[in-house]
Amino acid sequence: MSKTVTKADIAKSICAQSEMKQQHAKKVLDAMLGIMKKALKEEKEMLLSGFGKFEAFTKKNRKGRNPQTGAEITIEASKLPAFKAGKALKDAVDK
Repeated sequence: MSKTVTKADIAKSICAQSEMKQQHAKKVLDAMLGIMKKALKEEKEMLLSGFGKFEAFTKKNRKGRNPQTGAEITIEASKLPAFKAGKALKDAVDK
């Protein structure tokens, strides 16, 4: 048994817990993920009560080294997504 839960698995679970057809569940899931991506791209926080908070943050330029030559380089700034689990999720995982 795989330890990975895929989008298809989530869609099947949505179908099992509701009267929604699998095609509709996939569309709803894709729409939700699209909304999340757009919010993070616009640097908005996405709070899902009882679950956690998704946010984007910017890593500043920083110094690094080329591992092959040892030369010092500048690593460009980049935006990265982050997730902070809410208390309810932490409690659910811990028990």
